Amino acid sequence: MGAALVLALAVWGARRSGRWAALAPLLGLSGGAIGAVSASGALLRHGAAPEYVARAGIGWLALLLGLVAVAGGALLVARPRLGALLLCLGSVLGFVAINLYDINTFYVLAPLVCVAAAILARSSPTTARAGATQP
Repeated sequence: MGAALVLALAVWGARRSGRWAALAPLLGLSGGAIGAVSASGALLRHGAAPEYVARAGIGWLALLLGLVAVAGGALLVARPRLGALLLCLGSVLGFVAINLYDINTFYVLAPLVCVAAAILARSSPTTARAGATQP
């Protein structure tokens, strides 16, 4: 609950000042990294356990989706719309995938941080201008 409040205040502050727009790519990369590291940890922790072997593909999917979110964070400066889309889809779908593989409470931070980064990128005047020229 506290993390959601902090993120909401960050987005509100960014919309008012526009100075936090530089944080959007950093937040996006961090959120994607949280997801990828969390999925990697779950795969390492449960990879050899017989009860997890049948669901290993879902764990690998969560890792791949975390890396998709990292790519979205890297694209926020050059292509903010595509970056924001990759951030949101990668982190939210990765969260669903990791929870089908393993109850992983650390991955819950990835969608929160990634969605905040996407909102910051889309609400910033500088990235909104860059996104307006996209096809």
